[in-house]
Amino acid sequence: MKGDDIIKNITIKVLGLGNNKNIQAKIYIYSNNKCIYECITNNAVINIELCNNEVYKIKAILLNQKIEKIIFINNYTNIYYLTFNLFKQQNNTFLLLKDYYYNLPIERGELILWQK
Repeated sequence: MKGDDIIKNITIKVLGLGNNKNIQAKIYIYSNNKCIYECITNNAVINIELCNNEVYKIKAILLNQKIEKIIFINNYTNIYYLTFNLFKQQNNTFLLLKDYYYNLPIERGELILWQK
């Protein structure tokens, strides 16, 4: 980083790590195609000082997914977000099928669903 530029403290938040955040992302920050910073997030967040009015490439790796994002450090924002799509909350629906005549649960068979 250049010493004569204005240094700014920024926060990078990684979304999509799940509820308990036991799994953390590996973050790489590049300037002019050189890796200048490498770390693992702490509670899905990293804080770092970067030069103002500079462009950086951020690469985040989590399990089998990779995100790359270009950011420009300016005076308007201090927080940058990266989003993984690994742990989406799922709403499961369970159906209990019963025989029409005997009112017994159907344990085997084939159910064909179609779109309207």
